[in-house]
Amino acid sequence: MHKGSEKDYILIYDFEGSDLMKRVALYFKRKKGWKIYSINDALSRLYADKNFTKVGPQDFLSLIYNCSMFLSNSFHGTAFAVYFNKPFYVFGLKGISLNSRMESLLRSVDLKDRFITENIDIEKLHLNYDFNKVNLLIEEEKNYSKQFLDSVLKTN
Repeated sequence: MHKGSEKDYILIYDFEGSDLMKRVALYFKRKKGWKIYSINDALSRLYADKNFTKVGPQDFLSLIYNCSMFLSNSFHGTAFAVYFNKPFYVFGLKGISLNSRMESLLRSVDLKDRFITENIDIEKLHLNYDFNKVNLLIEEEKNYSKQFLDSVLKTN
């Protein structure tokens, strides 16, 4: 299990072998001196310093929780990066309509600029985040959801 003993790493969770994600990871590795770790189901990322395969839920969450930066095209990974207040960027999946879930999540917490596409200028990417605003928006969404569930349960 990964216990976060090694600090300062970029975590990659990439379903497609995205060239753009690789370029962004290598850019931040050069800029910050961080290692690159990758969670893989099948193919290792040759540019990563460490590849993790067959990662269970506890290790998956630990790797995200302890990373310095998260890069992914995974909805669930993105949701946990937001929840753990981790600097991150999201990459769209090619030809799949699953991007709408990620875009909707990012829109709801006012982090639309974290969804990047091929025409991005990598030099302009940054790690500055105001997670206070994000956390406030998440709390508002939780309260709204609780009120909705209470109203539905009371009427049935």
